[in-house]
Amino acid sequence: SKSNELVLKNRKIESIASLNLRNLRRLDLSENRLSDLKGLKQCSFLTFLVLKGNDLTDDSIGPLKHLTRLKTLNLSHNKLGKISSKVIPKLCDLNALVLNDNEIKLVTNLGTLKRLNTLVLSNNAIKSLAKSGVDELTALTKLSASHNRLTEMPDLKKCASLKEIRLAHNRIERMPQWIGGSMNLKIFDLGNNLLND
Repeated sequence: SKSNELVLKNRKIESIASLNLRNLRRLDLSENRLSDLKGLKQCSFLTFLVLKGNDLTDDSIGPLKHLTRLKTLNLSHNKLGKISSKVIPKLCDLNALVLNDNEIKLVTNLGTLKRLNTLVLSNNAIKSLAKSGVDELTALTKLSASHNRLTEMPDLKKCASLKEIRLAHNRIERMPQWIGGSMNLKIFDLGNNLLND
């Protein structure tokens, strides 16, 4: 592996005390037992971080707020219950945020992520995206929030770059009016909802 990339998958790692590798740009710590990320705060040049399949909670992801150069962050398959207001909004360079298969009920504070093009929230317990800030993400090209508890679609009329919306397996009852606008959608999946014909 290159000196700017480190892959430590499936090693039963529980915490990182200190990882002071200034050249590190890409780090994959997926499928471990991580519940503590304090040692990552020195890795301020990281642009790509995969923490999929660990034991991370809302409290344990705090040190990620120091990683302001991150472009891709994958926190899927963890134990997150919300999108932390102290962490995620500080990561303004994010292009991709992957949060599927957590226990997320509340989504807020996404409006600062002006460069975000991919947002994956599937397989959580989200009831609404109304106050999530997702409507301010003008660079967004892909939104996936299938398998949640959404009762309505967020207002995405400002998200003119959207190519893909996946909202299957929710509780959405109505098609929003903005959907017929100037959207360039390639994929729009609303299967298995409560839509009236």
